Amino acid sequence: MAQTVSGDVPTEWISRTMKAAKLGLRNRTIFAPGDSGHSPDVLDIADLRGDGNGLDGVFTRYGTVTASTGAEGVEYAGWQAFTPAATAVTVAKQQVGIQLTRERLMKARNELEEWVKVGVELGRAMASKVNVDVCAIFASFSHSEGSTGTNVANSNILSAINTLQTYKAEGQLHCVLHTQQWYDLMSEANSPLADASKTQLAEGLYMQYFYDDIYALRWYTTQDVATANAGADRCGAMFSPEAIGLSWGQDFTLETEWDKNSQLWELILTAYWGVGIASDDCGVKLVTDA
Repeated sequence: MAQTVSGDVPTEWISRTMKAAKLGLRNRTIFAPGDSGHSPDVLDIADLRGDGNGLDGVFTRYGTVTASTGAEGVEYAGWQAFTPAATAVTVAKQQVGIQLTRERLMKARNELEEWVKVGVELGRAMASKVNVDVCAIFASFSHSEGSTGTNVANSNILSAINTLQTYKAEGQLHCVLHTQQWYDLMSEANSPLADASKTQLAEGLYMQYFYDDIYALRWYTTQDVATANAGADRCGAMFSPEAIGLSWGQDFTLETEWDKNSQLWELILTAYWGVGIASDDCGVKLVTDA
């Protein structure tokens, strides 16, 4: 097949490459919203797509208002101020680019398939960037469980759940761990999770290794969980959907350019997003050896 070496790329090719990028993203990411991912119930998302929405997603949280018992014939005296707190999270440009040489296309059996492969890799790279950005926020939570140099334990998980319940974190709780943290949790000595003779859950873990509903949590494992310090520790987290704000400014766009001097295509995938803490009391960082 003749190689496409002009500035004109068939519209179908761009469409197929873009779909491949979204597929690569969807298969790798935990946190990207919309048709690209599956996080509306994991993070608090400010959708800024469209004209006139600006660059700042605003996440509003309300203080606790308490009711009291009144007395018949007595005017109510327990007025409370309505003082919501707002946190702004600014979007930033996020990009990844690949150079596709003419020589590479000449070696390919099918040129379109090669473009699709590039799309998948672009999507996977963006998926990792979204994950890394969100996981980097975990260290900013004030509440903490675990100890440097010590493996994560079931007691850390239970304590984190208790902390979030104490601060009345609402909604489904999520726990994101590095893959090594998950392994340490599953293999903790004397844990009922590791003894198939004690629980049906443990028997299931022996068969498939990963369960999504232990302690009624939603679990995610990823190597994108950041290091917590100069050592080998990792900083996972447990949080409710109100904890982390993700401002989503623009969906992924794919642009191409032919460099005739270098005889290669330049493909660049661009999106706009930003991540920040929206409610500090709704998250707990889990700093443990990994």
